[in-house]
Amino acid sequence: MILYLLVTNKLEYPVLFLSEYINRTRPTYYNLLNHTNQTNNYTEFIMYILSAIAQQSSIAESKIMQINQLMQQIQTILSTNTNLDYHKITMILFTYPYISISDLGEKL
Repeated sequence: MILYLLVTNKLEYPVLFLSEYINRTRPTYYNLLNHTNQTNNYTEFIMYILSAIAQQSSIAESKIMQINQLMQQIQTILSTNTNLDYHKITMILFTYPYISISDLGEKL
């Protein structure tokens, strides 16, 4: 489903994790799949998926906002040292969360 949203340009980045929602509601998911298979009525399953997208979108939005706040906090902390390119350092750290000192040095 996420791949379809990406391919059709409905979603720019794969930031929705529908599997998280489906794992939380696994019995409902399988019951709806079974019901849809037996009745060829897709309405309830589509509503389930739309609910998953809505809930996971809210979660993704919250996480993105928290990441942005953290980036701003780090930029503020790093900006106290005027010898550092704090914006570049922050962007590198958030682009490569696992980075060695030598790799950071190369990217700077």
